[in-house]
Amino acid sequence: MNSTQYIKKLFDEKDILPIGAKNIKQSLAALYHENSKYSEYTLYQDVERIMTFTDPFILRRSAMPFKTYIDKKRYYLKSQINLSDSDFLDILKNRRSQRTYSDYKLDENEISAMCYLSYGVTKWVPIIGDERKGYFGYRNFPSGGALYPMELYFVSFNTYLPQGLYHYRPDINCLEQVKVGYYVEMLNKIILAAPNVDLISASGIFITTNIIERIIIKYGERGYRFLMMECGAVNLLISLVATSLGLDVCSIGGYYDDKVNDFLDIDGALETVNNIIIVGKK
Repeated sequence: MNSTQYIKKLFDEKDILPIGAKNIKQSLAALYHENSKYSEYTLYQDVERIMTFTDPFILRRSAMPFKTYIDKKRYYLKSQINLSDSDFLDILKNRRSQRTYSDYKLDENEISAMCYLSYGVTKWVPIIGDERKGYFGYRNFPSGGALYPMELYFVSFNTYLPQGLYHYRPDINCLEQVKVGYYVEMLNKIILAAPNVDLISASGIFITTNIIERIIIKYGERGYRFLMMECGAVNLLISLVATSLGLDVCSIGGYYDDKVNDFLDIDGALETVNNIIIVGKK
């Protein structure tokens, strides 16, 4: 019995209407979930690949997951960030998705805080056995094997930065200017926010992407689960930092993936979009 037949049998027995016997062959989510489960046997198969990451050389290579734009202008962000004195529980309670904005201009402190506290390197730790050569750049969220298979971009509509697309460098805490221009109207056509979310009046958007090879090279198919956990963690951090600053955000799950990838000038295969977060102030 192959994986598809096995999953079909499970859902036949459950008789679940949305993905029951009739539709299960089309459920790629169920098929992936079944094939990425760990058991004593499948985990043993992965052990050899996972154990290669105890080698200092491999650790040194994998511990520097930083995409760079060598020939682009850099805007270094603030290292001293001012946040409100709000109680953390109040920040949690006040976080809500906001769908209307008021043409608010984001300042340097606000952009620095959202970038650095969500995806910046907050601690450098030497690799054991390779202390003179390699370091892990830890962030404020868990990442499988500290491999950090994501990239963070920011599109400036109404901020202290020139309008355009920027890539965040977590290792040196700066934004690299990928291209200049006012892209809000174009993005409003490929991000399915309207009419429920007023993208036109927002201050900007964060876009996260995944470079899946960084994680599956160690964890195989299971790595995609880890990647999605990381995506959610970064989303939440951006949202909570924005809330602490008195800003408003809304995460968007609907967009034309490959058109967003084209906008970012990425291939859509080795690197592809996985989340979009609109930021502004109501």
